[in-house]
Order: sequence, then structure tokens, then C-alpha cells
Amino acid sequence: MHASAHHSAHLAGSLRREATRHSEKTARANEKRVAYLAGVPAPAPPTLYNTAPPEDLEATLAPEAAEAAREARVAKEEGELDAAAEHFARAAAASRGWATAGWATASFELERARCLRRAQPARLEEAQAALRVALGIFPNYLEALLEQALTALDGRRASDAIRSLERAMQAQPDTEGVGAWLQVG
Repeated sequence: MHASAHHSAHLAGSLRREATRHSEKTARANEKRVAYLAGVPAPAPPTLYNTAPPEDLEATLAPEAAEAAREARVAKEEGELDAAAEHFARAAAASRGWATAGWATASFELERARCLRRAQPARLEEAQAALRVALGIFPNYLEALLEQALTALDGRRASDAIRSLERAMQAQPDTEGVGAWLQVG
């Protein structure tokens, strides 16, 4: 299939999924309106949006991004963290311009940051930069906030770690274990 045709087919599929999500969201809003008008209490509001990527993200990647992500995961499994970080950076770059570019870029930057933090020697400043990219796209991205806290702790910056954990609690108050970390801090 020609690259342009593949991109068009991918974009159409992505738009269909987004339309389905929008329809579901509209149906939930209508149910709340009906419940309100009938005097029935509405369900509790959901946690903040955009705290995690969509479950079908892998199926919506640009082909180059998918290949780079596969290479990154293999390198990561083999303990080649520097190589994995570079492959994740390639995957993030290859995702730009696709319908799911935001989540793809944020997810790959998070994975890149994890590799950089765990590399020997750790590359904490680069890890923080990757996390700033991910959180610049989705400020409530829970896993990125938690990784940011771990990276700050590894860099002996406890106050930054606490700020990240507090943001994680704001994004998703029922996040298991975060409250305990804040009490210790």
C-alpha cells in the first residue's frame, strides 16, 4: 500500500474511533441531563481526562513509529537502555503528524525517560527533559508524573518529587500508594 494511502486509511480509522468516543461521551452527558431533570442524583464526576493513553494506541501508530517502538522494547528487554532510549526518541519523532501523535509522543518520551533514568550512568537531566515533553502534551499523564517523581528522587531533589506526587494526586486522587509517599515526605 502506498504510504499516502496507508496514512489516509490510518487517519480514517482514527477519526472513526474518535467519533465513537464522542458519541459515547455525548450519550453519557444526555443520561446525566435526564437524571438531573428526573431528580435522580448524577454519578460522581470522573477523574481528570488525559491521565493515560488510549488502550488502542499501539494499533494507531505510524509504521515507522511502530518499528522504532518494537526495536526499543527489544533493546530494553536486553538491558540496552541507551539504545532503547534512542529508539524511543525515534518512535516519538516518527509519530508526529499522525492523528494519535500526542499520546504516541508522550508515551514514547515517558519510556525514553524510564530508560535514561535506569541507564548506567543515569542520565537524569535528559530523563527530566523527556518527561517535560510528555507532560507538556498531557499535564495530567499519571505515569509520567510518577516517573518524574522517581527521577527527582534519584537526583536527590525531594521537593520536586513531592510536587510531582501532589500533581499525580490531583490528576487521579485514588492513585494507589501516592498518599503514603507524600506522608513519608
